[in-house]
Amino acid sequence: MIDFKYAAGFIDADGSIQIHAKKFGNKFAIYPVVSATQLPHRSNLLHDVAEFFELSVHLNGRGLEEVRVSGTKGRRLLEHICKHLVIKQELARYILNLPKFVDETGLKSIKKVIQNLRRNIQHSNH
Repeated sequence: MIDFKYAAGFIDADGSIQIHAKKFGNKFAIYPVVSATQLPHRSNLLHDVAEFFELSVHLNGRGLEEVRVSGTKGRRLLEHICKHLVIKQELARYILNLPKFVDETGLKSIKKVIQNLRRNIQHSNH
């Protein structure tokens, strides 16, 4: 049975939490992005998660099957799974608490913090 706890475990193991920034004048809008990938011959669980959240699966440029969601839908997904994340919870909370708009200096700072949080995740898994 797919639920938010299952999806959180899936994102912790095979997923990515990041941001997308879109420029509007001299400000950048910040959007959460949640994605997960699997090899095509092992992607049945990815398809189950995608179906549960009414998302589509596509083949990415690396030959992996991928589900990617951003914007309002990405934020809602992240809000639902955040409390169930183990490995990526700190990163998810940071991204959920970002302002909607930042200037270029703020965006650079945010990217540096995210890079450090992702580095900490990688080190804690090895």
